[in-house]
Amino acid sequence: MSKQILAARVKLPEQPSVLVVDDEKAVLLAARRLIRRYHPEWDVLQAQSVESAHELLNEQSPWVVIADKQMPGEGGAGLLASIEDSHPLVLRVMLTGDASPQAWLEGTASAHLTFAKPYDPEAIVSVLDRAARIHQLPIPLDVKLALGRLKQLPVVSSTFTRLSLELSKDEVSMDRVVDLVSEDQALTARLLQLANSAFFGFNTEAVSIRDAVIRLGSELIRAIVLALELFHPGRSSSSDSFQSNNFSLARSVAERALLLAKELGLGRKERDRVFIAGLLHNLGALAELELDSVHDDNHQEAMLGAYLLTLWGFKAEQVELVQNMRFPSASTDPDKALAALHLAWILEAAGVDSESLDRDFLQSQGLGLDEQANPILL
Repeated sequence: MSKQILAARVKLPEQPSVLVVDDEKAVLLAARRLIRRYHPEWDVLQAQSVESAHELLNEQSPWVVIADKQMPGEGGAGLLASIEDSHPLVLRVMLTGDASPQAWLEGTASAHLTFAKPYDPEAIVSVLDRAARIHQLPIPLDVKLALGRLKQLPVVSSTFTRLSLELSKDEVSMDRVVDLVSEDQALTARLLQLANSAFFGFNTEAVSIRDAVIRLGSELIRAIVLALELFHPGRSSSSDSFQSNNFSLARSVAERALLLAKELGLGRKERDRVFIAGLLHNLGALAELELDSVHDDNHQEAMLGAYLLTLWGFKAEQVELVQNMRFPSASTDPDKALAALHLAWILEAAGVDSESLDRDFLQSQGLGLDEQANPILL
């Protein structure tokens, strides 16, 4: 592709559009009907071959490309790999009929998201929702381009992807969630441990994974699964010590924020939101490791974390806490949950001498620090 064409692809058009690539016409027709039903504001482009897709991409730059892995020629994987360089801002989605772990890992080399075929219609609808939210994130263009050209973002497993999709449904199947969690013995043990932890204020024993799932709730389970996956030694290109330290910091911030939320009188739902944001607040550091062209700073890490959490399907209200907890005055909806997170991050990560400490914001929400830098209610 020429430099002129490459230069023209560093910004997306205002009109959202999606390109669906599959050699089965019935799949294309079904996808068009689905998208027009739930997202009529999106333009739907279609290609029945990789060659046709390349021709369309020479003329247009859709927000999302959804491609079947198994097609003649270079296949969907080859197509998505080429888009990394030619259309770095495009959200790349792979569909595959091969559910093996190897196929899933191969998909992560060229796609932001991978879904099994036959796909769940809610997965496609969710992808467009995520793309629209990512488009609105205040991330500098050079960072967006660097993210788009990364050969590999932090990898999430097929278990997390399937679990996340199920938990995001309006009507969640508890049997399905229990089955997915039970596939991983380590995850099952950790969730049971947390569900029986006095730290969360539970007084009775959860004796089964079903009890644990019901007790912890969908958003908390999803956050725990993600943190365990991404900060587990050997799961990414980052060093084991970095992952271990990052997880230790995330846990410390989450636990401190939860205690502050209790002191502020927040209810169970808000306390869960606070704990989740604390546990996931430094995910952006995993992406920063791969971005050689950009500099390490708290604002960037927060934006990268917001990008990843949006990409992986977390709710907007949860993403906003991660995005704003370091600089709470930038929030359009500041509250006590954000105050608990900001103070926890200051105490556990940034330090009370940090320029990021926003005393005025904390005071407005009823929090402060005494002369010994201990948190106090005002």
